[in-house]
Amino acid sequence: MNALVSQFNPSQIAIIDHNGGKWLTSEQLGLALGYLPENARTSINRLYNRHIEEFSEHDSTEVKLTAIDGKLRELRIFSQSGCILASFFANTPNAKAFRAWAKEKLAEPAADMLQVDRDTLQYAFDRAQRLEAAYLAVCPDMARLLRYLEMGLNQAEAAKLLGIAPSNVRRRLKQLADLGLADYRPDPKYRNRHALAAANGQQSLGLEG
Repeated sequence: MNALVSQFNPSQIAIIDHNGGKWLTSEQLGLALGYLPENARTSINRLYNRHIEEFSEHDSTEVKLTAIDGKLRELRIFSQSGCILASFFANTPNAKAFRAWAKEKLAEPAADMLQVDRDTLQYAFDRAQRLEAAYLAVCPDMARLLRYLEMGLNQAEAAKLLGIAPSNVRRRLKQLADLGLADYRPDPKYRNRHALAAANGQQSLGLEG
């Protein structure tokens, strides 16, 4: 039976990246839970085998990792859910503190996944800018309307400069808003006017005949 060390030091836990997530090897999990270094890996592997039906492939799996001697070795690793599950079965003095740590730290994406996310976001941003520039190049009136809005002109002033009716300005602003190029909110007075017109139209229809 293993002697347990009632001490938990998160800074000494080595985390590995597997499929963009944070995992611990059997040895690291055993050390975190308080097993002696010489028994940490075998203790966790025995615990896993005793409760193997409780673990899914998302909790634990085997991977080939390069050891200190340069050779590839098959090691069992545990995800956040697998580490927390193992801690309940181990029931060591360190289990509670380890679970609190694992819930927070092992939930964070691995560093390379954060970089992938940044690269993806940057690509999407650059692509959106290119599409915006291409759209405004073939729709110069839309580009002019946006420029007038940036200058602080109201819809009536923009309509006059564009030589179109204010209702066409509102329609174009809605199109730009649908494309994410402008922040357009219909003026309440126009909504009320349309609602009143619609109501009057329905009333007149009701009186006909």
